[in-house]
Amino acid sequence: MPTYELIVYGCQMNAYDGETLAAVMEAAGFTPSAAGDVPDVTLVYTCAVRKSATDRARGRINSLARRKQERPDALIGVGGCWPVVAADEIKAASPHVDFTFGTTSLEQVPALIAAARGEETGAPAAGLPPKRQAWPRASIAIMTGCDNFCSYCVVPYARGREQSRPADEVVREVEDLLARGFRDITLLGQNVNSYRDGGVDFARLLARVDRLGEGFFLRFTTNHPRDFGVDVVAAMATGRNIARHLHLPLQSGSDRILAAMNRGYGAAEYAGKVAAARAALPDLCLTTDILVGFPGETEEDFAATLALAEDLRFDSAYTFIYSPRPGTAAAAWGDVVPRAEKVRRLQTLIAAQRDISLAINEALVGRTVDAYVEGHSTRNARELAARTGANKIINFAGDYEVGARVRVCVTGGSSWNLRGAPA
Repeated sequence: MPTYELIVYGCQMNAYDGETLAAVMEAAGFTPSAAGDVPDVTLVYTCAVRKSATDRARGRINSLARRKQERPDALIGVGGCWPVVAADEIKAASPHVDFTFGTTSLEQVPALIAAARGEETGAPAAGLPPKRQAWPRASIAIMTGCDNFCSYCVVPYARGREQSRPADEVVREVEDLLARGFRDITLLGQNVNSYRDGGVDFARLLARVDRLGEGFFLRFTTNHPRDFGVDVVAAMATGRNIARHLHLPLQSGSDRILAAMNRGYGAAEYAGKVAAARAALPDLCLTTDILVGFPGETEEDFAATLALAEDLRFDSAYTFIYSPRPGTAAAAWGDVVPRAEKVRRLQTLIAAQRDISLAINEALVGRTVDAYVEGHSTRNARELAARTGANKIINFAGDYEVGARVRVCVTGGSSWNLRGAPA
């Protein structure tokens, strides 16, 4: 059988696409290549949202030129968000790439492979379930695309406008996962809060999926603060399985910068929604995204972001340096904050968040938490790593199978994870 290797960069949506692409390839008769072998087809699935992810993909693609030298008949394809916005750049810089494809063309990849070989193409395999690769965790895309057009973000150009999947289709996919033993399920969308299928909005979908079973964690990401509302909070508060974890990207604590970003909310509105969520969910784990060095960001703007982060006390924050993305509105404004200043601001923010995360995790010592075992700890192979409902990793010594639900008493905490012992 012909072989393939799939290399995926980027977000959870890309990981979900990668599972779908693996299913498409294997339905077309391909099998995963063995370690060390040069596969018949190498597929690199890329991200264009952040320059760092694009740079990693570019480096890997360039390194694949050696495969063409070893096996000129081996094919290399590049897919995902990056080819949608920069296919000509990829082809010019990497002539060893045989074909490119976008985020909505996964079912066409076998036909692209056949065309590159000069062979006849068959009908694409449609509607295949993803090949799940992270048991007991699974993600489900409930919608694709984005209508927000934040001035720094390439997603609407790379993935198109919002399209919600039928609620019944989502429910069937979750039912299938639960029947197969998956116990940690995430509903995905660029903005899940704008999901709508007829009269079913996101809060109703969330409540409906929550009722499908018992004893699993139901998560969702990502939310947009402008659209996140009390209906979702109410669904979380009354849900049996909905994890007490909310990822709510802040991006900036400066109203001036938020307006330039076209985010559609201000710092006070964001803080008010956080307060309402915490009032209804006292044990809520709150995480966020923060972007520093946006064009025109002054020291006062950054100080406002730092102050809000210290006031709201996120459990953790994904922090990034702004980089211009082709085709976005902000790319035309120039990258006016010096690189050294961006790095300084980022390091300042990371240091502050590290202290906050440490204090929050240390305060959990003595509590007992529910978690699902994911495998062995990355730092100590003699210990297990499990994921809690708050989406925190807890490491502990024990003898449990992957997928087992465990009760663990927290015995220690760092800025990044927890330590514990079986309760």
